[in-house]
Amino acid sequence: PSMADRNLTTKLQDALNLVGVRTLDHIVVGQEDCVSLAELGYL
Repeated sequence: PSMADRNLTTKLQDALNLVGVRTLDHIVVGQEDCVSLAELGYL
């Protein structure tokens, strides 16, 4: 995932935390594959 993907994930987590929603994962989908940020340790 790009730095922009990781930054977006952080912003989403912060916003969701404000309303009491826990982020379990964020999947980044590319042209040929997808990546779980939780599996990579970013969450």
